Amino acid sequence: MLTRTWHFALFTIFLCLSLPTNSKNITKADVIKTSLPFIKQSLNAAPLECLGISKSQLDSTFEQANQTCQSNIPQSMPQHEFEQQLDQFSNCISAGVQQAFDIPDEQVQQCVDLAELRDSEFVESDYDDPKAYLERMTGKLNDALIQHAQLSDTTNIPFPLYPNHKVISHFPDGMGNLSNEKSLPVLVIASNDSFDDVVTFYQKHLTSFPRYNVNDGVIFMEEEVPNFDLLRHFSVYTSTPHVMIEDMRDSPIANKVGGTKVEISYRKKN
Repeated sequence: MLTRTWHFALFTIFLCLSLPTNSKNITKADVIKTSLPFIKQSLNAAPLECLGISKSQLDSTFEQANQTCQSNIPQSMPQHEFEQQLDQFSNCISAGVQQAFDIPDEQVQQCVDLAELRDSEFVESDYDDPKAYLERMTGKLNDALIQHAQLSDTTNIPFPLYPNHKVISHFPDGMGNLSNEKSLPVLVIASNDSFDDVVTFYQKHLTSFPRYNVNDGVIFMEEEVPNFDLLRHFSVYTSTPHVMIEDMRDSPIANKVGGTKVEISYRKKN
């Protein structure tokens, strides 16, 4: 039978980004829309040829399991149950696919070992082209963050949001788990408008914030930091309200939703 060995790694990352308490109410459609792309990718990564399963067989079995498992999702749920429902939906589809194929455990293990060997060879090849590897992994992580951000509530952000923007990621409880630094809540948006236009917008609205120029960007911080250096003062940066505008047009790993990225770090309203 199939196992969950091939679950897409970014789905695990995504589950770690559970919705915070100030997100909107969660519906059945939210669970399905969020999880299905990752479940499909995880199943498509299975070593089908080794297991003796055709792609059409997998697709057909997946659709049957998908319909059955969707019926188990409640129409709405409390926000704190979102991660649990994602996991249950994923487990349900995996179990449904497993039950459809009668493959000896010994063969499964052999196929898993073969897949891991191929993966290790692929990883070794990444050392020869680290730039391509970074682009690929950044793109996948960005996709996961965008999925997460789509369910976040940005109505109470105490800073103005640039009018022509798209939400890329939102960490209402901070990014401490990712950066190992104390962090205020962070919202990241992007726009296709020019870097200069976005900077002008925030320069107009944040007149009391000192401005610092950094590589390919500008930072407006609530407090003045003498001789500010982003690397040396990173802990101050993550714990101080600020707006950072970056020109991403020439970056090969930039998210393709806009050439100008804005990171907004804020204190929650009481």
